[in-house]
Amino acid sequence: MFSKVIPTSNYTLGFVVEDKGGEKYFSHRGANYGYRSVFYGSMNTGKGIVVLTNSENGEMLINEIVNSVAVTYDWNGFYNPPIKKLVIADSALIKEVVGIYSNGESIFTINNINGKLEMTGNSAESLHYIGNHRFFLLSSPDIEVVFSSSDGGRIYDALELIENGNVLIKASRNK
Repeated sequence: MFSKVIPTSNYTLGFVVEDKGGEKYFSHRGANYGYRSVFYGSMNTGKGIVVLTNSENGEMLINEIVNSVAVTYDWNGFYNPPIKKLVIADSALIKEVVGIYSNGESIFTINNINGKLEMTGNSAESLHYIGNHRFFLLSSPDIEVVFSSSDGGRIYDALELIENGNVLIKASRNK
């Protein structure tokens, strides 16, 4: 059951096998109308957790519960949050990136809410500035939202969602 389907992936028959802090865990996520779930189990130490939510929007809550259990019960290396230094975005940048960005599959609306940016895709969430036209979301701190200009100027016409240097989504600003 835990043999990898593709040697270079983490996927097995129904499970994901991950190394977290030098320990192997198997996991699986589930969803249906009205709920979200996840379980993690250590392949060596007996550590484990099962979380069920009665909401289709329970992913953020699930992650918070799993990470809190890992910290509380000292699961070394399971949860290693990225540390980000916040920078105050100037009001000109905030005004310049506001707009609607799309790529044919996804639509992202960037709004200025009392001097702070909010991005709406599947749900609305605050953008936190870390400098150089880069922001992140608390729900996905490994993913950066990067605004760019095709002509190098101050008219931002694209945004990219980038994780570990890989572009996940690129969207252009609607005219």
